[in-house]
Amino acid sequence: MAKTTSKKRSSKKTNLSQDGVEAALRLAGKIPWNDIFLADIAAEARVTEDELRIVFPTKLSILEVYGEQVDEQVAARGTSISMHGPMKDRMFEAVMIRLDILENHKDALASIIRANLPGNLKTLAVGTKALQRGMAQLLDLCGGSSSGLCGQLKLNALGLIYLSVLRIWLMDDTPDSGKTMATLDKMLAQADSIMKILPTNPLRRGQ
Repeated sequence: MAKTTSKKRSSKKTNLSQDGVEAALRLAGKIPWNDIFLADIAAEARVTEDELRIVFPTKLSILEVYGEQVDEQVAARGTSISMHGPMKDRMFEAVMIRLDILENHKDALASIIRANLPGNLKTLAVGTKALQRGMAQLLDLCGGSSSGLCGQLKLNALGLIYLSVLRIWLMDDTPDSGKTMATLDKMLAQADSIMKILPTNPLRRGQ
């Protein structure tokens, strides 16, 4: 009986976590992120604010969980990346997989990013950690390594590319994300040329 009760509680918490994230993103797609409060998110998720706070004590905690959910989806879809092509092509595919997943909540992400651009130390710390984790995941999916000094250089370079492409993606209104893909391809090609001077080239096959 105790085990059954524990399972029900765990299932309810999981559902509330998912519902809370989806509710927050729905609101962010219509309302500026700074104008949204936990009470609003709770109402959108059809739970009480106290119930929501058990899982999400702050709005930032919702964004952390959303970031983890995105990483899980990228990991699942990233298994389709072929290891036979050049690293540049693999990385292009990996980044586009991530952006394709984010596409479902593009308006919400634009609202959230605009609200957090000035940022505070806590938000910046969480964002930096999430970016590093995401870029390390992309490198891993493409057969690269993020360890050591060279690995850190790869992460930094990929992070800069990703943030630049993300800015274009947020404004890209082409049906096939043509502007985004052209920018990504160009930046990866430039990085490929620059990285050739490193002992291990993160954008070339066979490292």
